[in-house]
Amino acid sequence: MRTFGFLLNGLHEDSGSAQRVPVKVPYQQLFKCLQEKRYDLAPGKIDQPAATRPLELPRAVRVKDQESFKRPLAHPNFFIIGAAKSGTSSLWHYLRQHPDVGMPHIKEPNYFVSPDTPLRDEHGPPSLLPQVKSLHKYSVTDTERYLALFSGFENHRVRGEASVRYLYAPQVPLHIHNMVPEARFIVLLRNPVDRLLSHYGMMRNEYFREPLNLRNAIDAEPERIRENWGWDWHYVRTGLYAQQLDRYLKIFSRDRFLILLHDEFVSGPRETMKTVFRFLDVEEAFSPDMNTNMRSGYWPRSEHLHRFVHTSRSMNQLFRRVLRRNNYLRFRNLLVRINRTSVPRLSTSVRQDLMRRFHKDIARLSEILERPLPWL
Repeated sequence: MRTFGFLLNGLHEDSGSAQRVPVKVPYQQLFKCLQEKRYDLAPGKIDQPAATRPLELPRAVRVKDQESFKRPLAHPNFFIIGAAKSGTSSLWHYLRQHPDVGMPHIKEPNYFVSPDTPLRDEHGPPSLLPQVKSLHKYSVTDTERYLALFSGFENHRVRGEASVRYLYAPQVPLHIHNMVPEARFIVLLRNPVDRLLSHYGMMRNEYFREPLNLRNAIDAEPERIRENWGWDWHYVRTGLYAQQLDRYLKIFSRDRFLILLHDEFVSGPRETMKTVFRFLDVEEAFSPDMNTNMRSGYWPRSEHLHRFVHTSRSMNQLFRRVLRRNNYLRFRNLLVRINRTSVPRLSTSVRQDLMRRFHKDIARLSEILERPLPWL
């Protein structure tokens, strides 16, 4: 029987005083208790005294109220599947605002990468293995916990989530079809060379998980893949969009997909969102707040200053003690702004080499979209 992977706090009487005790509760038992408005955790079935107040549900499950357990768990019926570093965070943010669209508060639950199976440990740079595990911090692999993300959205016209690993991982299309055979998909694609540079910049400058320069990281990719390094270091292969879409098109019909281009999304976000709303069959006149740019590329002038600001724990603690919190945050943000610069241009030789690698896949993608692409 499945249990929550975290502890719920209950109160019980022990020697005349109320004390907190951790209780691990089976899902089916918890659902039954909440449906019957009992909060005693079924004494006798769990080796814990009865709780004397309602359970505190974990925030990660995002259940809006206990009554929602009385309703059947809602399933998602559309997915934003990628591509990574192509604007999916902004698309997810705009879609969540629509009153007819139900989407969880977390992005990248990655459930269909490994449903009901713990995510395998990914390899990465030997010196960074403790950090590699944090790449999956929002992933949900348990079915009950995954469906609980959509609790409260039962009456929404559409329900969906965004996980960019879905486009890349070969096992995902069949996993989705097994649960949601009528699913619809939104795909946002970017020039694969520009996407690769943004992906590399994220891994090196934001996550500090790429020790090599760009040229060496590209050259090392085949060996890294052979050594089972994680998806996050597959810079070139992640940009082979047609190869990935073909896996989906063997299972789902073409009309289940809305495939958009990143450049058109950036130049006309409101027109793009109307297209998305029409595809999902929701009110297209809705206008989301677009004042927030969810993610923007960051490239530091000085890597030493960048690492000092973001990773030097001892120095940051010192500044916190010397400066008040608000002054410390202003000072830190000032350093970040001063150190920010535009993303460097790729050398002609590197860009030409990458375009040769992507050329065949882009030609196939043009056939899928039945339109010429501006990347060639």
